Amino acid sequence: HYMDFDEELLPTTKVALERGIELNNEMLGQFNDSVDLIIFPNKADRINLFGLGHFINNNGIPNYDAVSIFPADREDIFPDMAPADLLYKNVIHDYTQYVIAQRLDELWLSASYVPTWFLIGIAEYMSNVGKETPHLDAEAVRLSSLNSKIAGMGDDEENAKYNGYVQSHLTIKYLVDEFGPGIINEILIETKEEHSFNKAFATKTGIELSGVPDIY
Repeated sequence: HYMDFDEELLPTTKVALERGIELNNEMLGQFNDSVDLIIFPNKADRINLFGLGHFINNNGIPNYDAVSIFPADREDIFPDMAPADLLYKNVIHDYTQYVIAQRLDELWLSASYVPTWFLIGIAEYMSNVGKETPHLDAEAVRLSSLNSKIAGMGDDEENAKYNGYVQSHLTIKYLVDEFGPGIINEILIETKEEHSFNKAFATKTGIELSGVPDIY
């Protein structure tokens, strides 16, 4: 669903969505239900239609069978990307957020148990597969501190959010490279069993959230 003036975005959107489906099937499992993709001019229009909860949860409300994107508003995080590349990334990122919400729903696992950086990192990893790995412009922080970076909080406010996204992505990339793509599902399942993401992450990876391996 789109406005007439956004029709030129459809070819890139279609390619990105097909790639996003393929990647998510490989990592998170087959998801066959139909889903609507809506291209909004901006995040305000999305909030007006779905409410603030749908926006805050990054498409993470399973009873909404819709993925919402608003490529113009992503420029504040990745300002140097060409419009077509930003759109491609945006579609895969937000489709992945939607699929993660479905996976958590299948596991009867509340998203409140899983840190934002992990969910963002999965989506960022998916949207960067096959592309040059981004560079972290700031010193890596503890994994337990990444949520504040993603929220744009910190001493380096101008770059905090960008670096939060990048470090989240690099962490997921490290996990997939080291343990294979199945590690993501394993951590989610263990989180359900332990009722603790921190314990599940340490159990499955041997990495404590209070430390960051030398991977950046």
